[in-house]
Amino acid sequence: LTVGGKKVFAASAVVNALKIASKSVSFKIGSAYRSCAHQEFLYSTKSAGAVVSKPGISNHQPGNAVDVNSGGNLICSNAQAKCSVEIVEALEAAGLNHFNKCSTREGDYYTGKDCVHFSTRPRGT
Repeated sequence: LTVGGKKVFAASAVVNALKIASKSVSFKIGSAYRSCAHQEFLYSTKSAGAVVSKPGISNHQPGNAVDVNSGGNLICSNAQAKCSVEIVEALEAAGLNHFNKCSTREGDYYTGKDCVHFSTRPRGT
């Protein structure tokens, strides 16, 4: 599957959800499947405040998670507005779980913990 010009490798449930959501909204994939080595690199080089799971427990490693953005901006950045809510709702309607519901105000999503992360697994697992 190619979304926003990027080839996406992920579990079939993630790929199917992305196909469904991409019919109604436009978005790009920041990250999907990650090898153990790549997860280790991200974990060991993460910046302060970044959310990166330890290798071996990330939902990205088996391909069960995807990080989404709209354009080059994170979906929950203050610069994003209406399309952010539309992206979140489309991905949730397609069967993905939003890792951490960002706080909302007047229909806009604002920065929260790992707002870009969606997974086939329920939150907290």
